[in-house]
Amino acid sequence: MKGESLYVLADSGAQSLAFGPSHFSGSAQPGASGTSVIAAHRNTHFKPLQHIQLGDVVEIERPDGISHSYKIRRTRVLENAHLILPAQDGRDRVILVTCWPFDSTSINPKQRLAVLAERI
Repeated sequence: MKGESLYVLADSGAQSLAFGPSHFSGSAQPGASGTSVIAAHRNTHFKPLQHIQLGDVVEIERPDGISHSYKIRRTRVLENAHLILPAQDGRDRVILVTCWPFDSTSINPKQRLAVLAERI
């Protein structure tokens, strides 16, 4: 997502997602111990995820101005029904979630792309 700069909103509800990427309130804050989950629409803010590659780096700047870098380690396509918040095991990572596939004409497809990035 080179060159992309996005604001992440505080709650992943439908209203927030209409305006930008949104943090799942039950997940850790980026840069804190645990897994942070951020979701956005595939045809707007997370459209660049269709070009993401293993090893790419995502930079997240917190509201206090501190930045953290995360390296993409894995991508998976999951059925929406199987999406659950990961256990908070103390590992600092981010999961980016969007609808799948990117070229679908369905408003709410049944699959999601999950991109796992670990703090470096």
